[in-house]
Amino acid sequence: MTNQNDRPIKVGTRGSNLALTQTGHVIAALSQANPNIDFEIVTIKTTGDHDRWKTQTPLKVGVFVRELEAALLDNRIDIAVHSLKDMPSSITSELVMRPYQSVRTHVTP
Repeated sequence: MTNQNDRPIKVGTRGSNLALTQTGHVIAALSQANPNIDFEIVTIKTTGDHDRWKTQTPLKVGVFVRELEAALLDNRIDIAVHSLKDMPSSITSELVMRPYQSVRTHVTP
């Protein structure tokens, strides 16, 4: 089943392994709480993804989130998943940040 608009909820994320793994964890938690709603991952390439290997200088603030914020504001995605380390200290006033933390214990055999 999908949301009230009869379509899956689009979850925007970067395409890195870390971003996709984190997004998978968020979708799993959302799916467990909302089993009748479908989710779709939308991978978005950010300025930071394009430029991070081109320069040795530090990247500007927000280069890993700007395109995701634009996709939210343009209604191309419904929610976005970010690493907090990529977030600027302030976000666009039209958006709301909701933290999600998952605690995982790794046991080494």
